[in-house]
Amino acid sequence: MLVASKISYPIRFFIESSLKFNYLLDLSKNSLLETSSANLIATFNILTNGIFVKKTFEGVLVSFADDLSSLKIEGSKDKVNEIVSKNLQVANKTADLSKIQITAKISDSSNYDLYFSESLKVFSFIFLNNPVFLNVAL
Repeated sequence: MLVASKISYPIRFFIESSLKFNYLLDLSKNSLLETSSANLIATFNILTNGIFVKKTFEGVLVSFADDLSSLKIEGSKDKVNEIVSKNLQVANKTADLSKIQITAKISDSSNYDLYFSESLKVFSFIFLNNPVFLNVAL
């Protein structure tokens, strides 16, 4: 007589994304964008009350929308991280920074894409453009 038994051992995997967008943390201690991938794509859209300041960036592919409401940066994670954390500028159309709404999409081709929607006040790594004005009183 042959008696067979089957024993099942459940296996549970806890998987965490290696793609992180640390815009709420202290950037002097943390990197803004973290991933185990070599390349990153960062896309930002201004929904209301502002436009991006058009600049040229070295070492990455950058594309702006015609109306400057959208910006896409693609390249190595180190260069994209450097540009996003230190070089993005917005020309605002209102003094209230909480009324400038920005959406962000971060992609690294290995993890699920990250989507965020915040005001410019929360995205403190994006700087305001300070145009020079002629002081007629002088």
